[in-house]
Amino acid sequence: MLLESETNNSSPHGGEAAGASTAQAASMLKVDAPKVEDGLKDVPKHVDVPKHVDEPKHVDEPKHVDEPNTASQAAAPAHADPLDPLSVPPSEAHPEGLWPVFRNRNFLTLWSGQVFSQIADKIYLVLMIAIISTHFKSPEQTISGWVSAIMIAFTIPAVLFGSLAGVYVDRWRKKPVLVLTNLFRGLLVAILPAVLWLTQGWTFIGLPVGFYILLAVTFLVSTLTQFFAPAEQAVIPLIVKKRNLLPANSLYTTTMMASVIVGFAVGEPVLALADRLLAPIDGGSGLGKSVLVGVSYAIAGILLLLMTPYEVKTENPETPHPWEDIKDGIAYLQNRYKFAAP
Repeated sequence: MLLESETNNSSPHGGEAAGASTAQAASMLKVDAPKVEDGLKDVPKHVDVPKHVDEPKHVDEPKHVDEPNTASQAAAPAHADPLDPLSVPPSEAHPEGLWPVFRNRNFLTLWSGQVFSQIADKIYLVLMIAIISTHFKSPEQTISGWVSAIMIAFTIPAVLFGSLAGVYVDRWRKKPVLVLTNLFRGLLVAILPAVLWLTQGWTFIGLPVGFYILLAVTFLVSTLTQFFAPAEQAVIPLIVKKRNLLPANSLYTTTMMASVIVGFAVGEPVLALADRLLAPIDGGSGLGKSVLVGVSYAIAGILLLLMTPYEVKTENPETPHPWEDIKDGIAYLQNRYKFAAP
């Protein structure tokens, strides 16, 4: 009982003391809490630390890097040369097909002259067959022997003068060669009917003189062609920019191949049509065929006369003899292409 009374007597004072101490601690916590909170603000809540970093084991360095040649760029011309493809803007550095070629007035003129000239070449052979058939071949003869002689006369100049003509054409202006070769061929074909009429009935060593004249005219026409062909090829770089040379040469080659097909295919009907058109004038003597071929050559010459190639004739007193150029060409072929003996 005494213990209980003591306990009861002491419990109010003890509770007051405990409450006072609790209140004092709370006040202290309230005072220090802002300081703690301010300290925590300076500490980052979370820091991401990479777990592992893979270091490269080996780095391949470029062995060599080609640096642009600044000297050549600095030496580039300030203004574009219309005939120099290296001076054109980059946007025009690639060919655009045949359209730029057809827009080139000089090349269009050259190509038109080529069409008339090469078709006239092929129709000329058809003309020779027609003249032999109507003037010299007898009904019991075959025409193959006559035609073979004409083809031989047409081929020999290519063997004799093919290389030599190219050497001389390189030394001459191209435009006069193109014009004169066509005009002379047209003149030879145009006067052929008159010469055949004058020599009608003449013979020599068992053959008509007119046939010898056909052989001579064919030889001369083919000889002039040997000068015309290299001049035509050589003038293309003088009127076409380098970036357009591929389509220009392709069109030239295509026209040359097409003229073989077209010339032999339409030669006979075209010559027959020319005879019918001129029949009221010449009395049906067949003059129209020769006139057609001669006029075709003349048109080619007149068209090429309108062309203005960019060529400058320079006089070089040390120009070697043409035979020296031929020897150099043969030596070049021998060194470049080694032909092994079988």
